[in-house]
Order: sequence, then structure tokens, then C-alpha cells
Amino acid sequence: MLSTSEACQLSYAELMKIADPGHRELISKFILEFNKREWSVRIIKKYKLFEDYVRLGYVHDTDFGTGFVINDQAVPYFHPNRSFHDEIIWLNSKLYYDQTVKFNDKIVNSAIVKFYGPSRTLDIITGHASDLSYLKKTKHPYISFELFDQDKDYEHSLMRNIELAAYHKEKLWGTTELRTSLQTAARDHARANPTLIDQLGVELDGQVIMPKLSGARGKMNSSDMIHWIKHLSAKWIKFYETKPTMEQSFNFLTQERGIGNYYGYHFSSNLARMPGVGAKELIESEWKQEFVELQVVDKYLTHGKLDENDDFVMAGPGAMAALKDLFPTLPINSKTSMHIIIKIRDNQEDFFKIRSAEALQHLKEATELGRFTTFGTEISLCQSDVFTRCRVDAKLAQKRAMAPISKEVNIESDVKTCLLEF
Repeated sequence: MLSTSEACQLSYAELMKIADPGHRELISKFILEFNKREWSVRIIKKYKLFEDYVRLGYVHDTDFGTGFVINDQAVPYFHPNRSFHDEIIWLNSKLYYDQTVKFNDKIVNSAIVKFYGPSRTLDIITGHASDLSYLKKTKHPYISFELFDQDKDYEHSLMRNIELAAYHKEKLWGTTELRTSLQTAARDHARANPTLIDQLGVELDGQVIMPKLSGARGKMNSSDMIHWIKHLSAKWIKFYETKPTMEQSFNFLTQERGIGNYYGYHFSSNLARMPGVGAKELIESEWKQEFVELQVVDKYLTHGKLDENDDFVMAGPGAMAALKDLFPTLPINSKTSMHIIIKIRDNQEDFFKIRSAEALQHLKEATELGRFTTFGTEISLCQSDVFTRCRVDAKLAQKRAMAPISKEVNIESDVKTCLLEF
């Protein structure tokens, strides 16, 4: 087996010579069908829902197994185009281009959305989930950093809302097990620094839902994450005002106990969409006019350096697993995976065997830059790993097909995107 340094010297051609041909073919088949499905539903809207595509557009291949369809239901995957992800949809449509929302608010709310998972959780925290009558509605549908920092009643309202939602069994967290480290860090911070929930408790209609804390804190409360993010917010705001690169952002975030490689990279990738922090190319590919309008309000606003298409990537567990299957004779670690992903990104049409005019159209029209970014390439490998498991595991495929689905891909349509994180 080659050493890490030797593997990082391999050219794309050399990598392809030692790639497992069967696994590469499987990844190619996954991406070609996946791009076709996403393009048909999201871009040209030939089918209103993925279930319609299953009935009317899907052509089964025996290699697919139960990877795309299980019991007439679509098995969903994250698309490499991050604009299709629930978090980014919410941030772009509700926060980033609202001219009344301040820079500080954008940083804080970006963290809340990323660290909890479902964007609806922020609606719950602020009391803007209109179907939950027991919530206290705050002025804004996002957390105001100024009030959060200075107004204890406001802070308690936010924390009380999420504890009441937890009491009523609302879904507040994403599904990934990688969030456990964040929750542990938030709990530990709350143990050392009691929260307003610890001090004041929670009541609803005269009933004590959570009593004031007496004695040592045990389990984590759902509001502990809000408390922890408040603790971190000031230094995060100061740091992102400096317009860091992806690598600088990753290194900064992962210095904090509880934030590992996954959240260090994925939170940075979310912020790469934020005006004033994200790089020009990706933001202007979809939001150029809106960015110009923000500059009318803030004449000092300029593009940042955070770029999900940078030559820096931190592969998650799924992408790592895919690369281990693809290159069984290479050491797969953070350094070699970064090298390989960038090589695949730069040769993606060849690697994924995107050769026909139709397949090229699907790629170009379903991605912001007409190709997968560095982040998108990592996601494509991650999701291909999920596919390789779902195709041979009907129970896993069924579980994924039944997972929460959002309708927020296009505010004016019913097109769906998944909230899954595996």
C-alpha cells in the first residue's frame, strides 16, 4: 500500500488505473439517474413530486436494487447542489437577503439552523411556528442577536419555546449521529454555566413543565444548544468579519470542543452562501441582483472568501466509506481524501461518465456553476455510499423513504427536498 504522501502525488489518470471498476460504475449509474431525477422534478418541473417521477419517469436498472424506489416510494438523497438543501433554502429565502437583518443576526441564526438541523426548529424557537399555539411569538422570525445578548426575558422566551416543543414531542433535531458531540458540548457548558431555564423553569397555563434546577444538572435540555451558541456568538461574529477562507474557517471552528470535522466543514459551507462572507462566484450565480440591493443598504458590503469550490475539503464518513470502496489499495484519510476529491471535481464528467448530451444537460442545469463544486463532489460520494447500502438493504431504503420531507425547495411550488443527514 502506498503511503499518504505517495498517494497525494497521484495524478487523476493514475488514480483511475487503480480505482475499483465495478464500484466506479455503480457510482456513475447512481449520479446519472440521480441527476436525471433531480433535473426532471426540480428544474424543468416535468413532474410535480418525486413520487410522480417514480410512476412516470423512472426506468429501473437491476443494479439500482432498492436504492431509488422502495414500495413505489422515492428514496431521497441530498443533491450536490447545496441550494436544494433545506437549510440553505431557508437561509437564502428568509435571512441572507432580507435587508433588515444584520450581519450579527445572520451568523447566529446560521449556527442555530445548522446545529439543530430542521429549519422549522428556528420557527419554533422564535414562536413563528403558527400551528403551535403554546409558543410565545417574538418580533422577528429569526433570533435578534442584540436582544439575545441584552434582554433576559427575550432569551428566556426563546429557550422556553423550544422546551415546550420538546415537551410536546416536536421534531427539533436532525437525524445524524454526528450531532451528539455538539449536544454534549452544549450540555457541559450548561452544567458549568446554568441557563435561564435552570434558573426560572418552564410553566404552561399554570402547570410546571420544568421546575427550577435544584442541585446538580443531569441530562441535556433542548435549549442548551441556544445557550452554548450565545456563548460562542461574539467571537464567531468577530472572526467572520475578517472574511476567512474555507480552511481558516474550518480550523477556527474545530478549535472548539464538540465541533469536529463534519460540522467544521459543513457549517463553513453554509456560511459560504452568506453575503459578506461567501465568495463572489457562487453567490452571484443565483443571487447577484439581491446582493446588489443589499449593497444599496450597506455601501461597505463586499464579497468574502469562503468558497465551497475551494481546493479544501474535509470528507465526512460517507464520502470516506465511498473512497475506501473505490480505492481499496490506498490509505484513505483526511489528506488523501482531499486530494482525490479535488481530482474527481476537476475531471467529473469523465469520472461519473457524464457523456451524453442529455446527461451533460442534467449536470449543467441542476447545478449553480454548471458542475459539481468541491463540496458537491464530496456530497456526491457521500450519497453514493448511502445508495450502495440502500440498494441491497430494503429496510434501510424504506426508512429513508419515510423520513421527514420538506416542501421548501421552491417557495412557489410543492417540489420536495429531504431533511436527511446520512
